Amino acid sequence: MSQSPVTGYIRTGERIPNKDRRFGAALEYIVVHLLQPNQDPQPVLFTVEQIRDGIDRAKTNPEDCPPFEPEQVRIDRAVAIARREERAMVTAALKAERALEKRRASWIGWAIGTMSALVGMGLGVLL
Repeated sequence: MSQSPVTGYIRTGERIPNKDRRFGAALEYIVVHLLQPNQDPQPVLFTVEQIRDGIDRAKTNPEDCPPFEPEQVRIDRAVAIARREERAMVTAALKAERALEKRRASWIGWAIGTMSALVGMGLGVLL
């Protein structure tokens, strides 16, 4: 069974407070960003206990742990950032295009209204 590669990175010591904490929920989380091919980085929240459990599991099953390749993480992250920036540029271009269309529509409406008024005034003068 083939799975798409998933990489992740942790910003050292970055603990995020649980802002809308509910009863029994963790006070804080550790954020991990997953990097998957053709996708933006996806944040995932883990409790400190879940991270500790994962570390213990990796120590118990070292045969299941692929070697760490920091260069691949840098490449994956750079690609994800470039894609996010590209999407942001496309979104900005679409917003600008929509604003221009609205401006054109309002100008055309103004022109038609003005012409109608002028024509109406002209007919009134002639009558």
